[in-house]
Amino acid sequence: MNADMNSTLAAERSLTDGEEKYLKYHHRRYEATLRHLPEQKGRLLDAGCFPGHLAILAKADGWDVAGVSLSGERGGDPSFECRMEEAGIDVRILDVERHVFPFGDNSFDVCLFNETIEHLPFNPFHPLSEIWRVLKPGGLMIFSVPNFACFDHRWALLRGRSFHHLLNEQMSVVFPSDISHRHNREYTRNEVRYLLSEQDKYLYRFDVEKIIMDRSMDGMFWGEGGRSVSLRRIRPGTLLRDLLTRAWPNLRRNIFVRARKPTDYIRVGADKIHHEGFLDEEETGAGDSFLRNPILCRWMQTKAQIAVDVPPGHVDFIDLLTVLPAPESLPPVALTFSVNGEVLASHAVTSSLEPRRLRIPLPVNAQRPVTIQLRAEQWTPADFGIPDNRRLGAMICLEEIAAGLDVTPSS
Repeated sequence: MNADMNSTLAAERSLTDGEEKYLKYHHRRYEATLRHLPEQKGRLLDAGCFPGHLAILAKADGWDVAGVSLSGERGGDPSFECRMEEAGIDVRILDVERHVFPFGDNSFDVCLFNETIEHLPFNPFHPLSEIWRVLKPGGLMIFSVPNFACFDHRWALLRGRSFHHLLNEQMSVVFPSDISHRHNREYTRNEVRYLLSEQDKYLYRFDVEKIIMDRSMDGMFWGEGGRSVSLRRIRPGTLLRDLLTRAWPNLRRNIFVRARKPTDYIRVGADKIHHEGFLDEEETGAGDSFLRNPILCRWMQTKAQIAVDVPPGHVDFIDLLTVLPAPESLPPVALTFSVNGEVLASHAVTSSLEPRRLRIPLPVNAQRPVTIQLRAEQWTPADFGIPDNRRLGAMICLEEIAAGLDVTPSS
């Protein structure tokens, strides 16, 4: 184990036997994570920071560190909050899948989101949206997750075995009662890219600088629990893993990503959104409230208008969330978006309880505020056995809208 890392953590307090084992297993990942931190120190958020090792190491390196996490009780370590306080780290106890992070917009220079998303059983998009919100424009996120398509998984399946713990092991190992100890869903490289830069469920987008397939836990001498393995105990699988993960990065154990909050993609709040032709706000957008918190939306009628105050300069497009909580038998509702009579985009919105992001490209000469006219095919809930005689189109979220800015320097 890296002696400096161990002494830094031990200086905060004596390490338990469980932590010693955890550190032995993860210290290479910690080292790989810390190598991606910028030299210039600033404010850093560790999202999902339990058990706090990376937060303490970043603090010792000169960063102003805050964290969000489940309680230590949930993780089986009641002393977690106390040791974070003693280390001078501001940790807020919350559920990263459901709660708003208690920090202002554009508050942090760097965010760590490491080995957390695979533990989330419901919604990995919400914490990414919150990280995007609290990062400064251009701020860095260092993200890591186990690679579902790694060699060890493929090798186990190839031999007809499970890559999960064997069922004859202790129940507390096979089926841990605490979700912080259980991997609910691991991800592949392409899925990670989708989560960060290609998803259409929330109004965020990260610019992926680099995806690093990390093999620090794939070597020939890497054993269970991080133990070094002697030559006499080398098995065909460990030898093959060492060779293949050198040649094929997609077989490596961990995925690291350096991604930034873009400077050319912004979110605009309700105070800068003006609208006509919409009904009163309603809570919707959550087919299952465990999966996603409801959002506030408004039904539009046949015609509506949205005016958005955006910063000076050319706006390439507007992104908004739309949802159609209607019977499945309802045909897709056509939405048309125009500026000064020029049709910009048409979308067919299908019945769903979950919102989807729609993108409306804008003409070069769009005026301020950007004003978009909407037209929708109408339908009546009463025609589908619902006691509601209103004539409706689709629902639009007017609490926040995103905009893509053209920040190309003028020649």
